[in-house]
Amino acid sequence: GQVLVIPTNAENFIFNLLDATNRVTTVALHAGAGPQSAVVNVPGVGAMVIGGEQAGLPRAGVSLVKPGGDIDSLMLSSARSGPVAVPLGDDVLVVGGDAEGSAELLLSGSANGQPLEGVADGVRTGALLVGDGDSRALLIGGADASSAIREDTLRFEDCPASCTSSGGPNWPTARLRAVVPEGGRLVVGGQDAAGVPSTLIEQVVFDGTDVRIDSVTDLNVGRASAGAILYESGAFVVGGGTDEEGARDDFEFCVPAALSPL
Repeated sequence: GQVLVIPTNAENFIFNLLDATNRVTTVALHAGAGPQSAVVNVPGVGAMVIGGEQAGLPRAGVSLVKPGGDIDSLMLSSARSGPVAVPLGDDVLVVGGDAEGSAELLLSGSANGQPLEGVADGVRTGALLVGDGDSRALLIGGADASSAIREDTLRFEDCPASCTSSGGPNWPTARLRAVVPEGGRLVVGGQDAAGVPSTLIEQVVFDGTDVRIDSVTDLNVGRASAGAILYESGAFVVGGGTDEEGARDDFEFCVPAALSPL
């Protein structure tokens, strides 16, 4: 019932959907927290705001915002601007946001990030990190140093124990500005190298020791930078975003064939 809001030109605050007598609680996050931070919800723990940028420089701060507004201040092993992150149990995997494309783990109960050895994936601006919620994740998309969209992927296995990385499946439909609904593995919309909004909806599937990216369905309208909400049933809503004409103010309700009728 609480939403963490991080504006670009105002104080950060928590909006309480359930308590009309205490709707807004301002919170002080670490220096540099904002649009260049990764923000993830760690179920049962709180919202984690990771890295960011201040005065053009990457920052290493991490703010763990707990329900009610209490904040734990943590620290990455290296400063990162524009990283991606995903919760794996109570731990959080953080990748990129630096020239090397390194990675680290924010372990539950630890105040400092633990770097992962041997991860040097390079630049992936605007990448997506999709996890299984437990111990595995796949890093996809993003633009390299020459602004070309990357079709190669990087998989992470057995986190946090060994948390090894290796090359993942090729992503021939790679695109930028796609969205992954919180808690899900869907990859919705986006835009291709020519800037054309995509109708594609795909899913990252962790199947035994294998990981792949499967086609699910298509949106009625191509959307980049849309919003998406995934329900426990598997149905999901996709709204807003932009198409070739500009910003959209409509939404689509998607019901996978396996759920029809609801």
